[in-house]
Amino acid sequence: MIVFSSILLLSYFILIIWLTDGLRKNSNEEKIEATSNLPFVTVIVSARNEQDNIDNLCTCFQDQKYPTDNLEIIIVNDRSTDNTPALLKKWENQISNLNVITVKDTPVGWAPKKWALNQAISASKNEILIQTDADCIFSENWLRAMVQPFADSNTGFVSGPAPLIHSNKLINSMFEMESLSMDAFFGGAIKRRIPISCTGRNMGFRKDAFNQVGGYQDISDQISGDDDLLLQKFALSSNWDIEFVNNPDSVVKSLAPDSLESFISQRMRFASKGFKYYNLPTTSQIKLILPYIFFCNLLVMICTIKFTIQAEFVWLLPLIMKILSDGWITIVFYSNINKRWTFKEFAIMSILHPFYVVIFALIAPFTQINWKNE
Repeated sequence: MIVFSSILLLSYFILIIWLTDGLRKNSNEEKIEATSNLPFVTVIVSARNEQDNIDNLCTCFQDQKYPTDNLEIIIVNDRSTDNTPALLKKWENQISNLNVITVKDTPVGWAPKKWALNQAISASKNEILIQTDADCIFSENWLRAMVQPFADSNTGFVSGPAPLIHSNKLINSMFEMESLSMDAFFGGAIKRRIPISCTGRNMGFRKDAFNQVGGYQDISDQISGDDDLLLQKFALSSNWDIEFVNNPDSVVKSLAPDSLESFISQRMRFASKGFKYYNLPTTSQIKLILPYIFFCNLLVMICTIKFTIQAEFVWLLPLIMKILSDGWITIVFYSNINKRWTFKEFAIMSILHPFYVVIFALIAPFTQINWKNE
């Protein structure tokens, strides 16, 4: 078993080094233009019961260093029952290019968030659409960073880093490390022309390209997937290029779960889609990479347990190879976005990560999941 585990983790090591090289080679090309000759763009947001976050979100929009005449902002009030509508009305009066749309009901056959986003897309005036969430914050140059790849007329879809943040310093570093590690992996894969996943907190696409791939058709009823499943449709159904924006201004931060229960619920939601990828329009790459990553983590977990029982160093080899490869890609990625990489948080996450990936992957597909925007 140890031989097979070591060989599999050696292949994982080679894969991660290859993805890391993709991040390194492309990072220096991503410079934000100082020109005001920027494209017309529409930012779309779906907001449901976000009264605690609307002010921060709209302040970020107000602070954007982007020509007002070239920017349209559409926030969809998706059946909110709190003070979100009143706050949006206030900001609509303060931001001249903000348009608020209200959704009262979701049609049969549509997941609520996808329907809300679809309404924003239909109402948008511009060809380039950038998507984020209502609980996000970002720098004043975020839009400038995210539209850069669209200077190439072949670019149809873009994604960017979206770390989670927490008020507790140690927990914040761990959440940030965990989420940025996934961004590094998915970003490196996109750079290597193997689109696997992305996050709706920080992505964009051309409206024409969205329509060409059929929009949310075939995935409209899926409660999640306005991001990764849409990315898969672009990868599977179009000739548009897919890019990952890899610089400090492209980062979008979002609040991490504030309790263990919330964290478990969030990870269960993420993992619950595992089997669905095989029954939906997805690429062969993701159908291969998901079980590959699962078995790599499973073997690391088993070998680590074996080491604690037998105290034989050989059982640590798979974990060491995973730590070396994960450490390298995160160090490079942190450098690209001007973040401080810390060993303590990385060491903790390296031990915990294989265990909760395996546990959630085994349990979530068979568990009833409660979604925030249902």
